[in-house]
Amino acid sequence: MKLVMMMAIALLAITGCETKGGTAAQTNRDSGSALDSGSNPIPTSGTLIINVSPVTGKYEVRNDVAGTAVVNEHSGNFNVAGIPFGDYVVKFKDIGGGYTTPADIHFTLDATHLSFTANGTYAITSASGALTVNVTPASGKYEVRNDVTGTVVVTEHSGNFNVAGIPFGDYVVKFKDIGGGYATPADIPFTLDATHLSFTANGTYAITSASGALTVNVTPA
Repeated sequence: MKLVMMMAIALLAITGCETKGGTAAQTNRDSGSALDSGSNPIPTSGTLIINVSPVTGKYEVRNDVAGTAVVNEHSGNFNVAGIPFGDYVVKFKDIGGGYTTPADIHFTLDATHLSFTANGTYAITSASGALTVNVTPASGKYEVRNDVTGTVVVTEHSGNFNVAGIPFGDYVVKFKDIGGGYATPADIPFTLDATHLSFTANGTYAITSASGALTVNVTPA
């Protein structure tokens, strides 16, 4: 009887050791997650990093199979962890302003690809901008010059004005003296570039005098 009991105890001890050591796919009873041979949780999700230029760029992330959104529309750089393993796509949005929308970026998160970085750059399709000049009174005159080279890009003009296709650069609207008791507006410098595709200059000739002169000629004297 003692021999039988000793054998049973030995068998339980061996079984206990095997259970404690576990296998490569044993389960953590507390969390329910699968563990590796070192009793570490086996990952089931990954991390996505998105870098976008300019920061006004917009995008969303969708499951590439189901089509469901996992990151709703967002702008600027972004970092998110905990995305379940699977196939995904970063879909960039049109932001206008002379930019070309980047192509979609497909990626996979799995046990060998725990993170992914997507870089999206909106290319500039236009290297020029537009200028609008509003002047009061309509008899106001002005010209537009390159503020670096001094080259005239809009010759002397009066009244409101709108022109497109001005190459990117630094410019200045220079108002002219029109007399008649009006003070000439100050020059207005401006820049056209990828983030400033249009500019509106408002020039108002202020009245410097609210009185005039009268000459009376009488015949005969």
